[in-house]
Amino acid sequence: MTSAPLRDPLLEIRIKKMIDLTLEDINRICPGGALQQFIDAGNEGTGPTMIAVDEAAQAGSLPGVKAALMQLRKIAAEAISHADRQKSKSINSPAVLAEEPAEVVAGVPASSKKSGWANLGESPRPKPVADWLWRGWLRDGLLAVLVAHGEAGKGMLASGLGLAVAAGADYLGHPTSQGKVLLISAEDDCEEMLSRLHDIAAALGLDQDHIKKNIAVYSTADAGVAPSLLSKDMQPSELLVEIQRVVQAVKPKLIILDTLAAMAPAGADLISATVATQYLCGVGAFLRPTDGPAPTILFTHHLRKPGKEAADRPTIHDVRDSGAIVGSMRSVMILHKEILTLDKCNGRRRVEQEYRIDRNDAFELEWKSAMGCSNGALVLRGKSNLMELETAERQRLQEDADRRATQKREEKEAIKKGDAENAKIRKYD
Repeated sequence: MTSAPLRDPLLEIRIKKMIDLTLEDINRICPGGALQQFIDAGNEGTGPTMIAVDEAAQAGSLPGVKAALMQLRKIAAEAISHADRQKSKSINSPAVLAEEPAEVVAGVPASSKKSGWANLGESPRPKPVADWLWRGWLRDGLLAVLVAHGEAGKGMLASGLGLAVAAGADYLGHPTSQGKVLLISAEDDCEEMLSRLHDIAAALGLDQDHIKKNIAVYSTADAGVAPSLLSKDMQPSELLVEIQRVVQAVKPKLIILDTLAAMAPAGADLISATVATQYLCGVGAFLRPTDGPAPTILFTHHLRKPGKEAADRPTIHDVRDSGAIVGSMRSVMILHKEILTLDKCNGRRRVEQEYRIDRNDAFELEWKSAMGCSNGALVLRGKSNLMELETAERQRLQEDADRRATQKREEKEAIKKGDAENAKIRKYD
């Protein structure tokens, strides 16, 4: 007995989306049950054609699916002609055109999340306040990244956000939208992650019994799987397939992936803009549930190592690897010396004024731990202006440099003075 061929999950998703979009398009261009009337009139070609579509989809044959769907579109076109012939001759334009909204661009599919298209005239005006997972910081269903130097606390900060979302609690003074959270680590084991979460929840004053049902952790080390989400040729890995299986069942609002570099395609170079873009877009598409809203995906990543003379605060241009990483993200947060900034945000202005975050807003953080806990959490100490902080920091560094220069000059003068005194002594001796 031969084993069944391995199925390609990405191909299956592509085939399903192609079928759904075609059927949606056909239902849109065949108004008033024109397709069913065409079938009732004795034209039953749709039945065998739909069977051909199903058989090709089951076989995983993309060319077969395309050919069957093309035939189905031909039948739909004949249905439209049949409906037109049944209309009164006093109607000059075809019925399908008469029923189309005048504002819709001809040939563009109907506006929907599934199709990915939106017609300006057909779609309602978006509400002024966007849907936020973390008000002012992270939009619902988009890619985001939190970057910092090593050991700066980005893992603690991301874990704290995950706990706040699981509890529906405010975080750093901004509300979160409650939902389920998946925390995936390619660095720590589950025991360490759970210990950290308990301590952070205690430091933040969160009710742990209330959040236990909303957050789960996964460790690639404990599972014994390679941490790469995609292979070098951008095929889903064992890890990504496992995460996607849980995403379909759980429908999380937030997925935290720690870290972006550790989960990069095996053997691939993230300095390449093409590789970085395909990696991030592929992960985002694959982790989108087929029957629910997309989760917000938050990566953690590193900043480049600063040079000896680096005095100013890092920006998005200091994110490690390709600039395409920042380009693929809808929100970019930078944590540096316990100061958090929002350096990029899609829809920054579509939030209530009290939660609006400007590029110059600096959130000053401090460590806080509960009694008896070995780990702590980053909490908000205050909010200030980034430009003023940078000016004060440059002034402090300049004062330090001037102080060192003065000290060095005085030491040289003392040495010279000592040499002169010694020379006098030797002369009289």
